[in-house]
Amino acid sequence: MIKPRSIRIKPGREYPNLRLYPVLTKSEEKILEKLVETEPMSAYIMQKKARLTSYNLAHSGLKALESMRLVARVEKGPLKSRPTAKYHDATLNGVLYVVRKKLRPADADQWDKKGITKIARNHESKLPLVFGKWECLKSRGLEQTALTRLKIAADARHVFEDGAGMFPGRSMIERIYWMFYVLPILSWNDDLCDFDDHVVGGAGFGDSENFSNWKKACKEDEEIRAFVMSAFQNYQNHLESRFRVVKQALQFMRVRG
Repeated sequence: MIKPRSIRIKPGREYPNLRLYPVLTKSEEKILEKLVETEPMSAYIMQKKARLTSYNLAHSGLKALESMRLVARVEKGPLKSRPTAKYHDATLNGVLYVVRKKLRPADADQWDKKGITKIARNHESKLPLVFGKWECLKSRGLEQTALTRLKIAADARHVFEDGAGMFPGRSMIERIYWMFYVLPILSWNDDLCDFDDHVVGGAGFGDSENFSNWKKACKEDEEIRAFVMSAFQNYQNHLESRFRVVKQALQFMRVRG
């Protein structure tokens, strides 16, 4: 296995074996943060908003971020934009990159909660059952719990990607929802949960009152409730399938000769 210290990290290049986010230049990071915190922009507007020294720096920065799948071209910009202008917006990976930075301090009191609320409002469509429910969770006194789970999604992004095999789900979005809403309920009972401790440990609850409030939020919001019920049904089917395989194997081993 390659050790991180044995590699010379270069800006703008991905290192999948290390499971790191791409390393960005200062201008690329500034461009990405501006897109996440505001709205889709063209290179021309980005140069002004991010106070970059040249149009070429904005253009090349957007192209580099696009190649790293942190931003993507969008069909239309704001209503007053020029029809021929090429606009870019942050992808979910790009949003998580910025979220990770805002939740980086070890002391949770130093997390940028206002910044996360703004991101949730700007990018509701990218993670509807998390960003779209942010104000609801805050109103129930669950903001800190939600921030802790969002930090897991940002810090351990690789475990939610296709092929990682950590969580059920057909997409990265569904697997984040699974960690956000389904796993905490399972992790309350150790006998029901067989997921890695380094993820489960951060997704659980500190006390029974917090757990009770979270369950109410899951049950009373129709969209969250529908996802959780579907996820549990699929998980039950999966476990029953595994049980049948084990039962058949036991029956085979009991027959002598």
